[in-house]
Amino acid sequence: GGGGTAAPLERLWLRAERGVQQGDPLGPLIHAAAMQLALQRLAADHPSAVVRGFHDDVVVIAEPPEMSAVLRTAAAAGAAVDAELAPAKCVGWSPAGASAPAGWPARWSTDGVLQFSVPVATDDFMSSAVAGLAAEQGRLVDAIVALPPAELQSQLLLLRLCAGPRPNYWLRALPLEWGALLAGAVDCTAQGAVRRLLTDARDDPAAVAALVRRAALPLPHGGLGVGGQTAVAPAAALAS
Repeated sequence: GGGGTAAPLERLWLRAERGVQQGDPLGPLIHAAAMQLALQRLAADHPSAVVRGFHDDVVVIAEPPEMSAVLRTAAAAGAAVDAELAPAKCVGWSPAGASAPAGWPARWSTDGVLQFSVPVATDDFMSSAVAGLAAEQGRLVDAIVALPPAELQSQLLLLRLCAGPRPNYWLRALPLEWGALLAGAVDCTAQGAVRRLLTDARDDPAAVAALVRRAALPLPHGGLGVGGQTAVAPAAALAS
């Protein structure tokens, strides 16, 4: 080198625009990047609170008197990343039955709330709990598959929109080992449903296996969104 100025490195640029189209694969990533900034602001302004986010669901655990300030901070943090907090879609809840704090603008629920949590317990307890959840999921899927054959479209919709999302709430709370076991059981149940609804004994096994794999893919990828929990269980736990 003779001390000259080095040529600038080639760079790839992404054009920044306001909003994304429905189904755009970059949409969830952009949303997550913006939400992370808002969550960091929320945690920094309320160090005594526990802030936990999973995709677009955010849970904040704090003393009731602080909750109104948490919502105000969330509104300001959201506005900074071009997001609007909708108090009508927020809900507060006290496991001790405390009343809504002063100035609370959202819904305050005292009953009808189902708490998803996992206590610290032995392996036997966890194994029994996971088995119970898997059996409960199996009963729901069996009920969907048992609908009349003429309801095939409704059955597939129920598998995707009802039976499919429910285990996500369990997977958020379970440690990785137990989450993986539950996800595997849920996937086995979903795969069985796909086989019972869309195939019979005359079908080629390789074609059936390919159909099951395809059905587990999300809709934007050409699948049905039925199954596939095994793939997302680690990501679900880490994202939480």
